[in-house]
Amino acid sequence: MSVFRIVLVGIAATAFSNNVFAFEAHVERLIGQYDAYNDICRGASGDEKATQYACDTRGEVSMLLGREGLCYGKDGQAGYQMKWHKCGKGSIRP
Repeated sequence: MSVFRIVLVGIAATAFSNNVFAFEAHVERLIGQYDAYNDICRGASGDEKATQYACDTRGEVSMLLGREGLCYGKDGQAGYQMKWHKCGKGSIRP
């Protein structure tokens, strides 16, 4: 087995053992947009138009991520534990 194959297998094993999953670039951008709008939506005054826009747009981005087969959190998780992931059993769909 070549050194390259050994390194590649080691990287793959590390990624799977740490539950690391890299999304496609456009999905990563959507997740970044969701996070930015979520920060504004949760951290600003609910009376401001900009806050409502951020909350509405966050919902739209969430739906786009759902169309990509992603879910946010799993049944029984607390909010701080939730993250975007490929949907599966027990996943919370947008």
